Amino acid sequence: MAVEEGPCVRVTSHSLLVREEGDIVRDGTTSVRPGVRAAAPSLPEESEAAALPEQLGEGRPLSWFQERMWLHHQRDSENTSYNLPLLLLVEGDLDAAALERSVSEIVARHESLRTVYGQTPKGEPVQFVAPPQRVRLPPVAVDRAQLLARLERHLEHRFDLRGGPIFIASLLRLSADRHLLLFNVHHIAADAWSLRTVFLAELQSAYAAYCRAESPALPRLVAQYTDYAARQRGRDMSKDLEYWRQTLEDYEDGLDLPTEHTRRTKSGMTSATFVQRYSSEFALELERFSRRHGCTIFMTLLAALGVTLSRYTNRDDLCIGTTTSNRTEVELEPLIGFFVNILPLRLRIDEESSVGALLKAVRTQVLAAFDHQSAPFELILQAAGGARRGNANPLVPVIMRHQNFPHTSLRAPCPGE
Repeated sequence: MAVEEGPCVRVTSHSLLVREEGDIVRDGTTSVRPGVRAAAPSLPEESEAAALPEQLGEGRPLSWFQERMWLHHQRDSENTSYNLPLLLLVEGDLDAAALERSVSEIVARHESLRTVYGQTPKGEPVQFVAPPQRVRLPPVAVDRAQLLARLERHLEHRFDLRGGPIFIASLLRLSADRHLLLFNVHHIAADAWSLRTVFLAELQSAYAAYCRAESPALPRLVAQYTDYAARQRGRDMSKDLEYWRQTLEDYEDGLDLPTEHTRRTKSGMTSATFVQRYSSEFALELERFSRRHGCTIFMTLLAALGVTLSRYTNRDDLCIGTTTSNRTEVELEPLIGFFVNILPLRLRIDEESSVGALLKAVRTQVLAAFDHQSAPFELILQAAGGARRGNANPLVPVIMRHQNFPHTSLRAPCPGE
């Protein structure tokens, strides 16, 4: 058996993963085309194990990043923009029992996949970890019409953060030797690193072991996400926040681009994707150019974006956001959880200066920002005295992301191929 990664992985504006298989595509309007748009409750064949918070003892604090997701969900629980769907096409002789045990093993290892959320009597959000339960993935035979309908319902699943579960999974049988594993988790419990690096690697390793009738030799986790959340809440961030206060002092929020139509006060959820691919020759030259100036490709692209936005907005002082995996400790790297932070990078563009001077300034700013990345964006915003304008992103209406975290390759053959 081999697991096919497919032709493309699309990263949307909310850092989630959407797979493409043939003409089955989720577009910016959160629909599957072609297919039906009706949202529906969970499929009975999907694995869902819920536990009520009051049955799980005393709750533990949320991380600042989880609290961000909790507040978003409280404002609009019907919004599916923070779903992280992962679709895997499996070709060959599938051992469904081994796959089911593999997913169950991952869920048992990672408390974040067994967590539900609630509030204290004072209204403070807390999280509760449920005990491990078996994940059931009975193969469900589908034709093309049924496949599209089930994909739509899977992608548009409304998660109940209070009652759980925080993820859903199902296995569709397309033919005797083709299956589709559907996995969807709310962003409050995972991020792109969690899925592309941790989940896929553990799935590959565990499945291969169970096919050989062996126990998976997955490394022991020395921490869980709740440990990280508690440490983050107790950390002294005064020095980091003072850096951000000084860096963003007197910054004029807003980065209005000239558009053909008037922007609405409240943004909608409709979006689109534009893909521009550059030649390998250009990429190599860009890398050599960056090295000559002591920069990474990210720094060079950030400087170029800064100049472009400066010319469109007629501003020489602007903030461009970026995301960081924020896994600064080795023990956090193998965890499934939500660690992503947003950093506002303040750039001052001087059209009279040289390219070398601009790159040096950008490099200095990026390195300093990442030295203070532990401060969550919510607290950075408070330190800078920022506030939301309608539904716009404060400080960073434009975000540049450079995803260079390790990806798991699924090209290696598994037992049964």
